[in-house]
Amino acid sequence: MLDVCTVGGNRFWFWGALTLLIATVGGMQDDLGLTLGLAAATAFIGVLTCGDDFRELARTILPRKESPPPGGDSESSRSRTQGEFPFGQPEICAFPILVMVEAKDGTEDYRIRQPERVPATRRHAERQRHSFGGLRISCREQRPVHTGGALVGNERTVELGRIERVDPRTYWGHEAHDFTPWLRANINLLGEALGIEIDPAVEREVAVGPFSADLLGTDLGSGATILVENQLEPTDHSHLGQLLTYASGLDARVVVWVSRQFRDEHRQALMWLNENTPEDLSFFGIQIELIKIGDSALAPDLKVVVMPSEWQKIAAAARTGQATDRQQRYKAFWAALIEDILDRNPRFTSSRPERAPRQSWCSFSIGRAGFSTNAAFSWSNAGLGWQVKAELYIDTGDFETNKKAFDLLVAQRSRIESDFGEILEWTRRDDIRASRVFISTPGSIDDDQDRLESYRAWLVERVFRLREVFGDRVTALDLS
Repeated sequence: MLDVCTVGGNRFWFWGALTLLIATVGGMQDDLGLTLGLAAATAFIGVLTCGDDFRELARTILPRKESPPPGGDSESSRSRTQGEFPFGQPEICAFPILVMVEAKDGTEDYRIRQPERVPATRRHAERQRHSFGGLRISCREQRPVHTGGALVGNERTVELGRIERVDPRTYWGHEAHDFTPWLRANINLLGEALGIEIDPAVEREVAVGPFSADLLGTDLGSGATILVENQLEPTDHSHLGQLLTYASGLDARVVVWVSRQFRDEHRQALMWLNENTPEDLSFFGIQIELIKIGDSALAPDLKVVVMPSEWQKIAAAARTGQATDRQQRYKAFWAALIEDILDRNPRFTSSRPERAPRQSWCSFSIGRAGFSTNAAFSWSNAGLGWQVKAELYIDTGDFETNKKAFDLLVAQRSRIESDFGEILEWTRRDDIRASRVFISTPGSIDDDQDRLESYRAWLVERVFRLREVFGDRVTALDLS
């Protein structure tokens, strides 16, 4: 019986062993009355000694009985049966069960309930052990069965729906009037699909001779120009020609073709362009779909169906010597920085380490066009040498707007620096278009690896703080 269900504890064993010893000695004397008397007395003392253990056991394994709600089932006032054990209703239990009973006056009492057999509703029951302080209870257990997306045995199930694909034309009736404005307003979704961060200040219908490109933006990480040509129909030769014409006319370095369906010949054309163009020129094919599950709202799904083969681009750069040693060091540093940022908050940026820039700065959106947070290595003209810098960069494309934004922020300087926790440098610069607010520390990309790692940790902390402190303030600026 002890193998099936064991109650352990030093005092239990002591008094049990003592009772058995006395019974054995009494039996040897052939005095049944003496034997029973001594054994009963010893057991009674043991119960008194271990009474607190029994009570603590009951308090631990039995949840308090809740008072029935007004008008509730009168049976709820009885001692617990179904669900009274935190480890499930026992299927077979070979020891008496201690049951807590609450009287009407609120006092508690404990009674022993004899073993009972409960029919199993599941094919298998497993042995489970539960420890409560110095006591151990072990018995076979009936596993509760739940349905409707909850627990089934030890496994949690989820009710799954079926994905339905919807014709994009049902939502965007016109390519130029509906889809292009939507894509411009949701350019971050395209950036997430590409693994780059696109400046929200995206231009629409940019003139290229007598024609116009759908969208023109900037990769914040590398500063590269991004061309986006889209269509709500399957790809065709006409749009492929437009794509190449606009890319050459606007000197785009990232060329994106968005369509609802890519024909094999056009997919192959983009792949060929990626394999036979310089390392800094990339062609992407993005398939747009609308999906829903049951009665849910429609959701856009942007799938990358063609992208540059990174190892081919790297190999091409190595063969042609396009990337200098310093550029390679910058790329490695920014790739590691982006990884650290994504580890801390995966939603901070849509940039990806493999798309890290090769120049001396790396930019991240702050939520408003014309503003960004930058991490950079820069040379100080004040005789300080190379510096590692975290900055808010202001360039809306208009001199007067930039200076107005700077002035509105500098008016909050005391509160901003208090929130940031450090003194910032405020550079209005009336001789150039852009303005900056930054903090810096000595450092160069040519320093040893240990120092580079410390620069990276320093930058991650301050880039996050810059967005936290300036994000809402930048969004709230009235630049009209």
